[in-house]
Amino acid sequence: MASGQSVCRRGRSRSCAGCRRRAPAPYSPIAPTASRDFRAACERAGIKDLIFHAQRSEGASRMAGERGLDIVELAEQGGWRSIQVLRKYYRPDPRRIAAKLDQQPSK
Repeated sequence: MASGQSVCRRGRSRSCAGCRRRAPAPYSPIAPTASRDFRAACERAGIKDLIFHAQRSEGASRMAGERGLDIVELAEQGGWRSIQVLRKYYRPDPRRIAAKLDQQPSK
């Protein structure tokens, strides 16, 4: 196997059928640094149990609620490739949905 190539947990190629899961992507210096900086900022602020990746859900919900993006625009802005994946992150505000349903149709 070539130097620097990812391997699965059994030491095989990147996508090993025997493991039925993909090996981790090659090391990226950005993600660990961002996550580490986020944890450090939370510690300084006295915030516990907040995960960097959870902010993706918060961001999606805020973009939709505060900016009024529809789900297709939200997927494009957030970089989601499918609406099904976006639905894991987007939590619509029930009050906003109720307000839309209460609106009278324009004539």
